[in-house]
Amino acid sequence: ADHAETKEYDYDPDLAVKLIKEAGYSPEELKLTLDTPSGRYPMDSHIAQAIASQLQSIGINVEVRVNEWGQHLEKIQKRETGDMYILGWGPAFDAQSTIENLFTLEAPYSSFYQEDIEKKIKETNQLFDQEARYAGYAELQQQLVDQAAWVPLWQQADLYAVKSSLNFSPRVDEKMNVFEMSWN
Repeated sequence: ADHAETKEYDYDPDLAVKLIKEAGYSPEELKLTLDTPSGRYPMDSHIAQAIASQLQSIGINVEVRVNEWGQHLEKIQKRETGDMYILGWGPAFDAQSTIENLFTLEAPYSSFYQEDIEKKIKETNQLFDQEARYAGYAELQQQLVDQAAWVPLWQQADLYAVKSSLNFSPRVDEKMNVFEMSWN
């Protein structure tokens, strides 16, 4: 296994409003921006509009900014996006490639940073024992979920259309290796 199961965040608009108020804001005074690419992911800019609509249903004003993919990625890497942005993250065989690229000071795709988290990442990266490494990343994942370092808002499913006479099993890494397929 390359990941540990963590408890998902429930969909609870009333709790969201309560937490916003506890943080000293009212939803109506929040004016947020959501950067999205167009054409990078299936229906990405439409999904951004749907997310904005859900946030607007509890009073948060959201401006969706649509970017060409290269510009969008550059804005993320230069920390020039608005308050939120859409970025897909594919599966990985080892947690290091995800966690290190998102939650360290030099991480190219995130602005979340805590010194103690980076220290734990570096310690875990150096472990060769697979069980200890898994346990280290499981602990890190739980800490990141507890702090809402990232809040996933949608999960894109992979769809495959396959002729019934083709032996094909989708891979966890989404690669299409023809040599793994055969005809009945």
